[in-house]
Amino acid sequence: MNTKKPRIGVIHDAKYLAQIHKRAISVDILSVIDNDNVLYQFYRKILTSDDIVVVVKETDLGNVISFAVFLKKPAKFKIILKKFYFRQFLPILLSCIKSKKALKMALGRFKKPIILTTFNVSDYPEIIISATEPQNQSMGFGSEVVKYGLEVLSLKNCIVKTHSPDAKRFYHRLGFIDIGYEKTGNWDLSVLLYSN
Repeated sequence: MNTKKPRIGVIHDAKYLAQIHKRAISVDILSVIDNDNVLYQFYRKILTSDDIVVVVKETDLGNVISFAVFLKKPAKFKIILKKFYFRQFLPILLSCIKSKKALKMALGRFKKPIILTTFNVSDYPEIIISATEPQNQSMGFGSEVVKYGLEVLSLKNCIVKTHSPDAKRFYHRLGFIDIGYEKTGNWDLSVLLYSN
């Protein structure tokens, strides 16, 4: 498969990002939504934010196959995210939840987090989402996207939070190290730091 060099995402990528998210990410707040339009609107909002940079990798045909979302100002974005869900799309969100258990798990994600680390990471740039089309995983595309984002944004430090052992291994290979964990709702998230 021929691919292009990674690039910064633009508004017309929202459709691809929503599709990849739905196929590649199995457990997170957005995975309980059974409505493509909500995911599409979420990614449109992200792609138009000044505090967020999305890096994408695409094929020669222009189909996005991998992406990573970098937050430059995490604290501000979390306020935007809460407003996005609970003011604009709450009725859609509630109508699309697959079960009461899924709803409880989704709402649990928005409880105040408890960060147990040796220093405050809340002001660090953060990778909040990274995903690659399932059929294109283990080909280096995800690594390429994350490395490009770290380079283009000139990030000396960056954190990522994950509950997935596979994601932890992926970020360890890129030079991220474990610095603690965060208990958020029903999940214990490992907090990893990249320091250049």
